[in-house]
Amino acid sequence: MQFGLKPLNLSLLLKGIIAFLLLTQSFWVQANNYAQQTKLTLSLNNTTLKKALAEIEKKSEFYFMYNSTQIDTKQRVSINVVEATIFQILDKMLETTGISYEISNRQIILTPKNDNKTSQNILSDDKIKITGTVYDQNNVSLPGVSVVVKGS
Repeated sequence: MQFGLKPLNLSLLLKGIIAFLLLTQSFWVQANNYAQQTKLTLSLNNTTLKKALAEIEKKSEFYFMYNSTQIDTKQRVSINVVEATIFQILDKMLETTGISYEISNRQIILTPKNDNKTSQNILSDDKIKITGTVYDQNNVSLPGVSVVVKGS
C-alpha cells in the first residue's frame, strides 16, 4: 500500500536550513550594528533632558527606559552634533548630568552614575507584571512584541 508520498529530498532540505540560518544571522548582525551605524544630527540648546530624549526617539528607532524617581528629566542639556553616533551623543549630552547609560539593541537604559544596577535589575525592580497580547489592525496577534511604559 502506497500513500503517494515522495522521498524527502535531503539536498533541498539542507539548502533550506542553510538559507534560514543565513537570514537569521543577518537580522541579528543588523540589530546589533544599529547603534554603531545610526548617525543623528541634533541641535538642542538648554532644553530639558526629557525633550532631548524625545527628540532622539523621534529621529531614530531608539527608545529610552529609566526610573523617573531616579532620573531627573528636568535637567537642562545642550548638544549640537552633525552625523554623530548615539554613543557620541549620549556621552556628550549626559557628561554633566550624573547619568550613565547602557544600550541593548534599540533600548537605552538610563541609570544614576553612582548606581551599580544593571538593566536587568532596573527592569525587575517593578513588582507589577502585566501580560497580554498585542494585535495589529487586522486583529492578528503580533509575536515577539514588547511593550514599554514611556518614562519608566
